[in-house]
Amino acid sequence: MTKARTLANLTLPSGTPVGTTDTQTLTNKTLTAPTIASANLTTALTIAGAAGSSGNVLTSGGSGAPPTWSAPSSGAMVLAASATASSSSSIVFNNLSSSYRAYMLEYDSVYLSSAGQNLLMTISTDNGSSYLTANYARSLVRNSGTLSGNYSNNDTVFYIGSLNGFSTNSAKTGSGIIYIFAPNTSGKYSTYYMETVTYDNSNTNEMLAGSMTNDGTTSAVNAVKFASSSGTITAGNFRLYALVNA
Repeated sequence: MTKARTLANLTLPSGTPVGTTDTQTLTNKTLTAPTIASANLTTALTIAGAAGSSGNVLTSGGSGAPPTWSAPSSGAMVLAASATASSSSSIVFNNLSSSYRAYMLEYDSVYLSSAGQNLLMTISTDNGSSYLTANYARSLVRNSGTLSGNYSNNDTVFYIGSLNGFSTNSAKTGSGIIYIFAPNTSGKYSTYYMETVTYDNSNTNEMLAGSMTNDGTTSAVNAVKFASSSGTITAGNFRLYALVNA
């Protein structure tokens, strides 16, 4: 004889039953191959209990393995800062970090408000509160009709781009690259390398290339400033790239 069951003999699971069309919160449920449409996450997404750090991305673990959080690859060079001149008295990049082995400063389409003036670069050891005014040295090769060298060891600034001076013509601009080596590192003189091309005020396509240093201090350099020797920087694009250590 089979004993009839009554409701008193049944053990019902606790919790709220899940309906197929109900909107409910699922806790400790295992979903097999779910399809999630229009997901709206209002809390941190965790993978295997980990929420990851700000800026992380999900990286596949391959077939049968869950993804993991990881920092995105930045490559060998990252854009650290940028600025666009517009009748600007100066363009400043500060907070140079010793975490990078070097910086590359690239500028293009630069012209100035006053004819025959030059683009100047100065450096700071107090993050831009003040800028050094002596002991700027350079050894440059100049091509302005004829190839010649140009050397100075006690300037008040670095002369960037043109020794004949910039044009005020928006079609005759200057562009170049400046490397800043071992930034924000004390105990040595700061060193730089530049290559520039400028259609200068004498209607000559002028090229400068060479090395620069400041042998007046071994304090760490952590800021650089660009300005016109007179007037303003009418226009130009400036981009600072950091070269990673590995």
